[in-house]
Amino acid sequence: MKINIDRVYEHFDELKAINTTYGQGYTRRSLSKEEDKALNWFKEKLKKYGLYNKTDSIGNTFGKYESNKSNSSPILIGSHLDTVQNGGLYDGALGVLLGLEVLIKLKEENVNIKTPIEVVAFRAEEANILGGTFGSRAFMGQINADKEFNSKAKEVGYPIKNILDSKNNKQYKKYLEVHIEQGGVLEKEDMDIGIVTSIAGLNRYECMVYGESNHAGTTPMSIRADAMQRAIPIINQIYKEIEKLPENTVLTIGKLDIYPNQANVIPNEVKFNIEIRSDKTSKMKNLEVKFNQIFNNIQYANITKTVEKNPNKMNPFIQKQFEETAKKLGYNYLFLMSGANHDANSLAKTIDTGMLFVPSYKGISHHPEEFSSKKDIEKAGNTLLNTILTEIT
Repeated sequence: MKINIDRVYEHFDELKAINTTYGQGYTRRSLSKEEDKALNWFKEKLKKYGLYNKTDSIGNTFGKYESNKSNSSPILIGSHLDTVQNGGLYDGALGVLLGLEVLIKLKEENVNIKTPIEVVAFRAEEANILGGTFGSRAFMGQINADKEFNSKAKEVGYPIKNILDSKNNKQYKKYLEVHIEQGGVLEKEDMDIGIVTSIAGLNRYECMVYGESNHAGTTPMSIRADAMQRAIPIINQIYKEIEKLPENTVLTIGKLDIYPNQANVIPNEVKFNIEIRSDKTSKMKNLEVKFNQIFNNIQYANITKTVEKNPNKMNPFIQKQFEETAKKLGYNYLFLMSGANHDANSLAKTIDTGMLFVPSYKGISHHPEEFSSKKDIEKAGNTLLNTILTEIT
């Protein structure tokens, strides 16, 4: 069975109109009016096809198809409809629209299924004041409703009761998500689809280097305590670790602040972040040990871990199902790790979870030029649909 790829693109064309940056990419920021409009569009589309199920207390929106009443746990397909500022068309939305297409196709073909199928558009997956993957974390009961979070929730007008009430109480058989790769590996290797093996863990560290401000013109070099001059050899040592990074591990220093940030003043403080992502916690811990060794006994510098997210493996059986389907359909495939976070990461902690990647043109993502070809999107949709069919019929 094949999806109707033209219908998927018709839905993309409708979704394009919900945007605040016409001609400059797509902007439906998390928790914004535009995201509300997109979720409502999805709700109305589900109603049109007789597939609407519910919208929960924070806006996560669900559709459902079942041919007969069944006590079987449903399969859930999903992703998100919000975007970054001036983002691309496909990130998140692709997974929702392919999930929608699977349900439409099953219904119009009147497929008799023994397992119900649901589709969900999760609220606020991108970075936001309540934290990325907000909707899926709330759905899985992973929100830490401490004083700080409650204050932020109040600031954006979300009663904490609504957030806690969105927690799922249903048993799901599995969760499946299709997403653009957001990297250039599949395109480089000329692959049709990617089968995700794991979602990388992420550790982030804040590094502080201190000095003493003084006049840049009158203070001799020999008596300066220049924070920037002190920071450079530390940063160089960290970058040397890149030469020895284990497989499926990346290291980035992407944010640096210098104070007081004036051309004629010697810096008294430099702050920078280190971010590492990897498929194994052990690799991340080994790097952390090396960072601590670099900073050890340096009186004018320190390092503090600010974010810790462990990697999550995708279900091996689902990976095998995707592989067998790809072979039957004659598609080239590659097993690969996801370096980016996704809603699947929230669900994988307690629900068997699988992800498919679609090749991204030049690896571009979170950008107006983000693009995946129609034929590649169709192949991913067909793989998703036929993998599900092998289990539900």
